[in-house]
Amino acid sequence: MNDNTTPPYRPDFAVQNGQVVPYADATVSIMAPGLTFASTVFEGMRAYWNAEHEQLYILHLHDHLERLQFSMRVIELDNPPTTADFTAQVIACLQANDLREDCYIRVQAYVDDWGEIIATGPVGSSVVCRKRARVEAFTTGKHFAVSSWRRNAEDA
Repeated sequence: MNDNTTPPYRPDFAVQNGQVVPYADATVSIMAPGLTFASTVFEGMRAYWNAEHEQLYILHLHDHLERLQFSMRVIELDNPPTTADFTAQVIACLQANDLREDCYIRVQAYVDDWGEIIATGPVGSSVVCRKRARVEAFTTGKHFAVSSWRRNAEDA
């Protein structure tokens, strides 16, 4: 496995359209509506390695994937992968990359191939898992303030 803790942060494998492929082979057409018109949705999540149990624990996987299902319904994707499909793909991606440390997981669904801005299919999908250490604030804490500033209304 390459050292993907320093730029460019590339894993060895990804899952594209349900198949484990070398990361470099996971490509999307430059004319895919998911790219040209941003007809895409994603969920990012974390998994944490427990050395004592020798186990990788994914934080709220089901909740993230249910939210992704909602997002896919909002943009009306045709026949997208199910939560069960994506669960299996996340596990396959983690296993293919043999990740035994904290990592970041990104699951995406998008309108693939070629089409107009109103296209809702065909649907492509990808899962990418890569090493990502916990941020320093996880152990040191972070201070925040609440401001009284309010965002202007979008129709203002």
